[in-house]
Amino acid sequence: MTWKRQKVDDKDALPVLKHKQEVPQFLLDSDPKAKIVVTQPRRLAARALAERVTAERGSVIGRTIGYAVSRDKATTLGTTRCTFVTVGLLLQLLVFRPADVFNAYTHIIVDEAHERDVDLDLLLLLLRRALRRQASGRDPHAAVDAKEAPRSTACQIGCAGTTS
Repeated sequence: MTWKRQKVDDKDALPVLKHKQEVPQFLLDSDPKAKIVVTQPRRLAARALAERVTAERGSVIGRTIGYAVSRDKATTLGTTRCTFVTVGLLLQLLVFRPADVFNAYTHIIVDEAHERDVDLDLLLLLLRRALRRQASGRDPHAAVDAKEAPRSTACQIGCAGTTS
């Protein structure tokens, strides 16, 4: 499956994926150049999900799959293709170094988007602004997925490729 930047609704976003760890794996398998960041509302969830995906792929934590939470991280520069982070960490990166975020990642997945709080609302606002800049041609590579736990599909806001 090839990915193109496009606006789609829930039913067109992704094939039905029943578990949250399947979405980043699907993206990794479909695009060998994909660099993904996945937010989780809590540090424990980010770390546990990274460990689960690593185990499913038969890898070692910190290589292809990693995590970064508060002062603890397990990533390898240049080889980590999927990083699970807390909402607060990605928010800090977007506030202080937004260009670094969009240069480092091809896909941003916001998981548990229904668990609303101030950090998540600010993160979604910054991502929405980035997508508007991308749509107007000022930011050529902003890709965001927002997922909610009750749904079996991801609500994809945009994905890497060319604008259709």
